[in-house]
Amino acid sequence: MIDYPGIADLGSITILISVGCLAGFLNTIAGGGSMLSLPTLLFLEVPSSIANGTNRIAIIAQALPAAIVYFRKGFGDIAQSVFLSMLLLPGSILGAYLGTQIDDKTFDKIVATILAITAISMFFGKTGKENKCKGRTSDSIKRRHLVYPMVFLLGFYGGFIHIGIGFLIISILHKIGGLNLIATNTHKILIVVPYSVASLLIFWGEVSVLWYAGVSLALGTMFGGWVGAHMT
Repeated sequence: MIDYPGIADLGSITILISVGCLAGFLNTIAGGGSMLSLPTLLFLEVPSSIANGTNRIAIIAQALPAAIVYFRKGFGDIAQSVFLSMLLLPGSILGAYLGTQIDDKTFDKIVATILAITAISMFFGKTGKENKCKGRTSDSIKRRHLVYPMVFLLGFYGGFIHIGIGFLIISILHKIGGLNLIATNTHKILIVVPYSVASLLIFWGEVSVLWYAGVSLALGTMFGGWVGAHMT
């Protein structure tokens, strides 16, 4: 395993835990947590491919407390979540492998581009129509002939980089599938876990991951996810 003692100091670990808290909170209530956690790892001079893999540790960890809160409050459809997660899995394996083969400079440019596109889409996104859609949302997915193929294709992107995938899942399940926001968030938290595990193993095997950095982020995301689930 490759080691980077420069980010194992107390200051860096504190930064990772703090960023993890905010990332876990954002991921649970909406999405975009990796827009903070992955750039933080890059800022701490972790090589891009290793940072991409290490970030998956936090993604997996945040799901546990959030899922517990949702299910205790009576939300969740395990069978549907499992099916959606299986749709994501094949493409994510291919995407993760591709992510291990890209050089750091190219990957950094891709990250910067995705962050810019996501920030612009959030800034210009229209929220005024939300109330018009509110009355027709439900606990079951509509337009499955559109939703399922889109989720299947989304797996590649998730395995490759994951940044902003929460927003994409919400767009597919809520805006296209007509699922209410709480059900959407419950699925969103759960369905990324299987492909994140697969992606983590691929990155670990191909380029290595920094476990202490990932665990530091994970401690924060677990707490942030727990708080976010309650607030949702």
